[in-house]
Amino acid sequence: LCEDLGMLPPPAMPPSMPPSMPPTVPPSMPPSVPPYPPYADRLLFVTQSMNWMDARSHCESLGARLAEVKSNAENVAALAAIGSAKSVWIGGSDLAVEGHWLWAGSGLAISVGSTPTGGAYTNWYTGEPNNSGDEHCLELYGSVHNGKWNDDHCVETYPLLCEDLGM
Repeated sequence: LCEDLGMLPPPAMPPSMPPSMPPTVPPSMPPSVPPYPPYADRLLFVTQSMNWMDARSHCESLGARLAEVKSNAENVAALAAIGSAKSVWIGGSDLAVEGHWLWAGSGLAISVGSTPTGGAYTNWYTGEPNNSGDEHCLELYGSVHNGKWNDDHCVETYPLLCEDLGM
């Protein structure tokens, strides 16, 4: 029937692959390399409040890291993941060098002050980061300021947002 309509039938699957389960990653690739699941599917909101250092350790104990928000779409996904929470910890800090914000898990640069580094995405709240009284850890404002970022004291306690790396 396909030939009568000028269409070719779909190519046959190789005998080693069942037709109902085509692979998403070639068998020779280890599962720890991209493609990762979509960003929103990798987020884990932990409602227990803790300081930033404990939050980082907690995510790592789950085989994850504090979330690294690298685009507006990821910021929107992070905001959706935390629901009505007022604030959560995510993975940025300037603990290594004051004013030089990095993602703690990957070491990628975020900004120097509020100026993005090398085209990095930022979403700082107006006037932030301001290092008011030694603030070195990145807080994602939830329902309070709709996904904007703030530098805060690392000893403050908030829920946290982890990012599963799919490893």
